[in-house]
Amino acid sequence: MASHHVMKYFNPELRTELIVDGSPTGLGAILAQKTPEDTHIIIAYARRTLSDTESRYRIFNKPLCRSTARIERLCLRLQPYKFEVKYRPGKDNPADYMSRHPQIDRMKSKSHISRIDAHANFITENAVPNAMTLEEVQKATEQDTTLQELSQVVMTQRWFDVKPDVRPYKVVKDELSISNGVLLRGNRLIISHKLQRKAVQLAHSGHQGIVKTKSC
Repeated sequence: MASHHVMKYFNPELRTELIVDGSPTGLGAILAQKTPEDTHIIIAYARRTLSDTESRYRIFNKPLCRSTARIERLCLRLQPYKFEVKYRPGKDNPADYMSRHPQIDRMKSKSHISRIDAHANFITENAVPNAMTLEEVQKATEQDTTLQELSQVVMTQRWFDVKPDVRPYKVVKDELSISNGVLLRGNRLIISHKLQRKAVQLAHSGHQGIVKTKSC
C-alpha cells in the first residue's frame, strides 16, 4: 500500500478525492487523485481511534436534523473550497477497513487526550457558575434521578424508549453530551433542580437590571 507503485506526490493539476469513513471506534481517510487515464493514485492514508467523547457523538442521518455547533463550524471551514459530496457504501469504500481497524496502541493509551476532549473539559469547567464547584455539580447530578436517566439515554441513544421526565429533552437530543460526569447542552451545563435556585441567586448577585434571570 505504501510502495512507490501505489503512492505518488501530490499534483495540483489533477482532480483530488478525499475518501473518508467513520465507525463506532475509529476514523479512516484516503487522499487520492484521479489521472487522465481514469486511474487513482494514493497521496496519503490516515486513521485514528475515537476518543471517549467523540465516540458519543450522534451520527446525523436525517436531512432535517438541526446540526450542532461542531458541524456548523466544519461547514464554515469548508466554504472556501469547491467540492462535490458522494456517498459510497462500505463495500465500495476503501476507507471502511481503516476506520474499523484503528490503531490499538493509541486506543489503549490512557494518557492520550485529544484536542476535542480538552475542549470539552474546558467548556465543562468554565460553564460552572462562580461560587459553585464542578464537584458540587457532579454530586448533584449523581443524586438527580432524572439527570441520571437522561445520562443513560444520551450514552445509549435509546430515545424511542424514554420516561416522561426525560421526554422534554428529546427536542434538543442532538445538542446533548456528557463530560466529566455532568450533562451539557452545547456549551451550557444542565444543572439539577437542587442547584437551579442557587445558580439563579448567583446570577443575580450584583445584577440590578430591569430584566431578571429566570431558571428553565
